[in-house]
Amino acid sequence: MSLKPKQEDFNVLYIDDEQANLALFRRLFGHEVHLLTVANNVEARNILSKEEIHLLIIDQRMPEETGLDFIEAISDEYPLCAKVVLTAYADRQVMRKAFQTNKILDFILKPFEEEDMREVFRRAQDVYRERLQQAKINQNYENLVHDLGQDLGGHALEAREMIGSQGGLKPLIEKVSRISSHSPDSTVLILGESGTGKELIARALHAQSPRRNQPFIAVNCPAIAESLWESELFGHEKGAFSNAHKRKLGRFELADKGTLFLDEIGELPENLQVKLLRILQERTFERVGGTKTLKVDVRVITATNRSLEAEVRSGRFRQDLYYRLNVVPLVVPALRDRAQDVPDLLNHFLKISNKKTGKNCTIAPETLEALGRYAWPGNIRELENLVERAVVLSDHDTLGLEDLKVDFSIPPPLIDTCGQIAWEDFPEDGGQPLRSQIRSDEVEKYKNVLKQARGNISEAARLLGIHRRTLTDRLRKADLI
Repeated sequence: MSLKPKQEDFNVLYIDDEQANLALFRRLFGHEVHLLTVANNVEARNILSKEEIHLLIIDQRMPEETGLDFIEAISDEYPLCAKVVLTAYADRQVMRKAFQTNKILDFILKPFEEEDMREVFRRAQDVYRERLQQAKINQNYENLVHDLGQDLGGHALEAREMIGSQGGLKPLIEKVSRISSHSPDSTVLILGESGTGKELIARALHAQSPRRNQPFIAVNCPAIAESLWESELFGHEKGAFSNAHKRKLGRFELADKGTLFLDEIGELPENLQVKLLRILQERTFERVGGTKTLKVDVRVITATNRSLEAEVRSGRFRQDLYYRLNVVPLVVPALRDRAQDVPDLLNHFLKISNKKTGKNCTIAPETLEALGRYAWPGNIRELENLVERAVVLSDHDTLGLEDLKVDFSIPPPLIDTCGQIAWEDFPEDGGQPLRSQIRSDEVEKYKNVLKQARGNISEAARLLGIHRRTLTDRLRKADLI
């Protein structure tokens, strides 16, 4: 079978100091590939600097340097190019060394068979495509690491690793790396308080998975009206309801072959839970108003700041769905549990706010030390908002606690064994319900936050880093509204 790609599709550079060998190569393969031939390594370097070469073939015995030495010298600069050495001398030691370096595709003895060389062409095309795809993946991932690292305070670990810091996030980073290596398609439940960066962890899981080049679709569950939930997740057909003027693809279809991230899954309406369970089990669904069963290949990652175990006990969340989602749990630590990261995060957000406002504010050292002891009920989101507000409103360059307006009387939330805020109402050690034990502290906390927000519930929710609906529900439980 003869390989005859279009000339512009496959560029081959052949280097040999014997003109007869160059002429033979042109006669045999010049009509099949875009072939460039040169008689010395200097010309070869010149071509490599100007042309995109997919396959480089060089004679081992060249006057300036051996073929292997030439490949060794240019490999780092041209890593995508496949490289082959031709020789008339079967030096086993040289051949063994060549393959051990992992920098050549093949070592071919002269005289070669035409079909053997065409097989080399085919292999080189595959190698080049694979390397090009991997290079794009690496670049996309490095860009993502940079972006996510900026969102978490500019911390990024070594290349090929995940976002995070060398401090409080390190155990989480190690877990994510293990999941990506050993269980890249497993359903993951990310637990943690609001504002801790759960979506960033979900994006990092996607970036390290085999689905990295496919869509990552994020859904904020509390932001979707209950009447629109089914259409948003599964799509609808034209005419399915009064405003369905055309077919709409749901989030599951949009995420096909990729990852679907469902944030605050505890807010999912009960009637949708059974449909989500079905798609997790069977990977099939129907659009609203449709009769055709559709199949998707989607990895599902969910996140919550609630205790789903408590939701199951209360009957608000299906037990079978909980077990389907909780295959691999990850707990994102609260900011108060990684106080060593606070100074870097503060300085990062300070740079951003200074750039926005044109100011040159700094934070007093004693302020940094004090903020390391603050509970941060709203986590990173609260920290970001405090810094931005202080920079905008301050009339001096050095920010103190009075500028940041941090209320140290706000107690940290009580955390359950899963690392989630313990809002549930169940007995502990046979005593009173947990809610009644912490009720006075919670009431004071909400009073303080509402006072700081001047009674504005939306502003109070923003300060706490939680959804307005969630805060409203908690205020009712605390008898504050």
